[in-house]
Amino acid sequence: MNINEGQLEKIIFKSIISDESFFGIIADKMTPDIFSRDSFKMVASFYKEFFKKTGRTATFEEIKLYTNNKTFATAVKDSFDNVENVDLQSLKREEIVEMTENYIKKRLAIITFKELIDNFDSSKNVDPELLVKKFTEVASVKLVQNKGFDIYTDVEQYINESKDDKNRLSTGFREIDENIGGGLPSNGKFIGVVAAPTNMGKSIFLSNLAVNAIKQNKRVLLITLEMAETVYAARIYSALYGIDISSLPFRGETLKSKIATEHPGQLIIKEFPPGSLTVPALDGYIDGLYKSGYEFDFVCVDYLTLMNCPGAESSNEAGKLLTRNLRALSYKYEIPFFTAAQINREGFNNEPDMRYMAESIAICAESDFIISLYRQEEDIAFGIMRVAFLKSRLGKKGMSIQLRYNTEKLRFEDMTGTSALIEDNVQMDLMNALDILQSTP
Repeated sequence: MNINEGQLEKIIFKSIISDESFFGIIADKMTPDIFSRDSFKMVASFYKEFFKKTGRTATFEEIKLYTNNKTFATAVKDSFDNVENVDLQSLKREEIVEMTENYIKKRLAIITFKELIDNFDSSKNVDPELLVKKFTEVASVKLVQNKGFDIYTDVEQYINESKDDKNRLSTGFREIDENIGGGLPSNGKFIGVVAAPTNMGKSIFLSNLAVNAIKQNKRVLLITLEMAETVYAARIYSALYGIDISSLPFRGETLKSKIATEHPGQLIIKEFPPGSLTVPALDGYIDGLYKSGYEFDFVCVDYLTLMNCPGAESSNEAGKLLTRNLRALSYKYEIPFFTAAQINREGFNNEPDMRYMAESIAICAESDFIISLYRQEEDIAFGIMRVAFLKSRLGKKGMSIQLRYNTEKLRFEDMTGTSALIEDNVQMDLMNALDILQSTP
């Protein structure tokens, strides 16, 4: 089909303003700068921002609310007049999407190349790695999607992926892994939630997941909105190296010695003030780390309802949107996310149940996997923490397992082989005591 670039630009713009489902396909790939006509740029920018905030395209009545701005009103009239005679009915949707993909790639490549020339002209330093990354992102723009998974013809894909351990990230807890198909999906499209009453160990469980991941030589990002980075680091050091957290401040040389000989994986801890972090801001932070050369296999966010959700009209809506948008990040970066949520007062002395999820029951609808930490009266004396499977898209639910809870080293451990673990810990305690005596003046 012989369509010149000027005609194609009009076809794309008219599709944006008249076909909400089309705009849904291109919204996150489109920058208004792809258009050469200034009025198209201005109106497309409005549509993109409106879609980002509301999840839909603006109606003509909503557009008129903004036309009291003379410049914008002129742009709306000019752009709408220019596409009035464009006939979309003569084209198939698939053809428009394919042409749009090629057009976006071409225009983004030109924009990137122009940035390179401008940087040379202004004597700015050009980062070759960043340049390669930008052009790679341009080449990876994809609007035309495959058909999906055919349960009959694609069965071999399922068999191969289900057997491949590389597709799973172990939680580090045998019974949890056994009941979710071997671990968390390592390619993302997943958000897990650990729920518990206050002071029951949610943050410790998240830090244990992070430690267990780096022990597998994985790269982990841990976001904290509840405590300082160094306070969280103490928990990580204690769980990773088996040093009592109470003695950790006095064991600096021992800690440095252990790090020098044993430093698996990678773990970055980043603190944000409570109530300050939005999902787009977290996305920007992660994207900035990626551009600086960092990449991650797992992200923990401690915790969900301490994040900020501008525009949410209730805590229930905020919980839903935060969970949904964090899950969307797991799609974007192709890694699993895990976070925590509070159990409300009503659930303190009752068996775990999703209806006790504090602030937002809607969190449950958006999550892939929800576990709840709880204890019975006799558990404290025996150092036991119970884990109830409240929701699971990965396997069994409505069941409960037990973990050993080591409060000195802030570690959760499998109950299997507990006697051996106790023996090892006694030996470790003796070594720790000896180190302290030797370091005491």
